[in-house]
Order: sequence, then structure tokens, then C-alpha cells
Amino acid sequence: MVHLSPDNRLLASLIKQEQAYASSLFSLLNASRSSLSSLVIYASSSPPAISPTLKGVAAALSGADDALRAYADALGEWVDQLKAVSEKEEEVATIGRDREIL
Repeated sequence: MVHLSPDNRLLASLIKQEQAYASSLFSLLNASRSSLSSLVIYASSSPPAISPTLKGVAAALSGADDALRAYADALGEWVDQLKAVSEKEEEVATIGRDREIL
């Protein structure tokens, strides 16, 4: 395998795309929370025959939201780690340039 010199544009593009994805995911989660609240209120005011079923659906959706929020939080940490890698690459590039000058 041939080793290519690092291209910071690729990492910058990855960080940008991951940030956009994370932002979209958090927007979705906020909309989902509002929708879930409406479903819970609707379930509470529904007739006793269907209220438990609707509450069960709301509980399942809440669990899915919790799992998706954990994923979104992990994605945020991933973006932070990518930023740290980018900063380290910049430091290494600066040291390499300084070394060439000396």
C-alpha cells in the first residue's frame, strides 16, 4: 500500500459533513420530542379502550428516542475527536515546515 501525504482538505470535509449530520440529527430529535409529547397527551385523553395501547406506543417511541439521542451524543464526541486529530495534524505540519526551514 502506498502512503500518501496527508491532505487536510479531506479531514476538513469529513468534519464538515459529520457536523451537518449531527446538526440534522439533533433537529430531528427536537421535533421527535415535541411529537412524542403530543402523542402522550393524546393517549391520556383517549378512551380507556385504546389509551393503554397508545401509551405503550409512546413508551416504545420514547425508548427509540433515547437510543437515538445516545447515538447523537456519541456522534458529537466523534466530531470532537476528529477536530482534535485535525489540530494535531496542523501541529505536525507546522513542525515539519519549521524543520525544513532549519
